[in-house]
Amino acid sequence: MVLLILLFLSSIELLDSCVPTPSVPMPMPPPCSQLCTPAQLSVPPPIMEQPPSVSGACAIRTLRCVVPPVGGTTATITYNGGPGGVSGLGMVDFVVTCNGAGTAWTYMGTAVTSVMCTIT
Repeated sequence: MVLLILLFLSSIELLDSCVPTPSVPMPMPPPCSQLCTPAQLSVPPPIMEQPPSVSGACAIRTLRCVVPPVGGTTATITYNGGPGGVSGLGMVDFVVTCNGAGTAWTYMGTAVTSVMCTIT
């Protein structure tokens, strides 16, 4: 009986009709570009901007907040008016990248429309 079942199962052709395949592969959009301008993200004092740079196909801006040399002082750069940001003891860098469409500077995939330096 087991032999008959095995013979029957081995004669069944496997069907791959349930696995959809695209007719034309869709290209992935570029993750970044060099098309952004500094005017797309204004940088208020006391944030200082390092010279813009290029890494591969990506335009990059490094924004830096430096606090006076006071022991234990933390510099924080927040963005888009929210609580999220980056902090560092005495100094912090905030690196933004031009998005693939060249329409916005982004941080971790989020478009950055405003930045602010706070000292605590």
